[in-house]
Amino acid sequence: MNYDWTNYRREPWNRRFPPQITGLPEWERRSLERDWLPTAPAVAPPCPRVFVSHRQADRNEALRVAYLANQNGFEYWLDVLDLSPAQVPAGHSPALAIAQIIEMALLNCSHVAAVFTVRTPGSLWVPYEYGRVKEPRVITIAASAWVQPSITSNDLPEYLLLGPIHRSESHLCTWFQTERKKWRGTGLPQAFPGSTPPALPS
Repeated sequence: MNYDWTNYRREPWNRRFPPQITGLPEWERRSLERDWLPTAPAVAPPCPRVFVSHRQADRNEALRVAYLANQNGFEYWLDVLDLSPAQVPAGHSPALAIAQIIEMALLNCSHVAAVFTVRTPGSLWVPYEYGRVKEPRVITIAASAWVQPSITSNDLPEYLLLGPIHRSESHLCTWFQTERKKWRGTGLPQAFPGSTPPALPS
């Protein structure tokens, strides 16, 4: 289903991460350097933030996952609403910018939620983003995935075994609620912009 994305108010992405996202000032100065990557923040944010990992073809499902996270006390990083290679200044390598932005996004998030559909196999970034959260440079080791119900367990890649797999919105919401209760910070997320995204396939 094609969802009408014009319903979504696209606020400047840096307003959602006050006062500055970790790595942004350095990225603006050093993003042309091939050997530069941002470093992890020294302090966890007051509110958990989930990185929604997905293929561009699954952006409707990714938007719904971000919405569900937000309804359960999370901020989110979603490339179609936040900093993306489309905002990269002229003269930058698009491929390098993508890698740096993804790394910066992961370092500013406490959790990863992957969207896995029939369109995901072949993605180079979803496995990287999902596994990356397990490394000590990031804030936590919490990863989860929503899997399209029509996909059989035999068709799932091994990397999804790093975290719980959910096939319904209610199970995914329970995971968000459980992770939110573990969070020490008491900050509240900003309200999700626009109308309610359509439900995930069941």
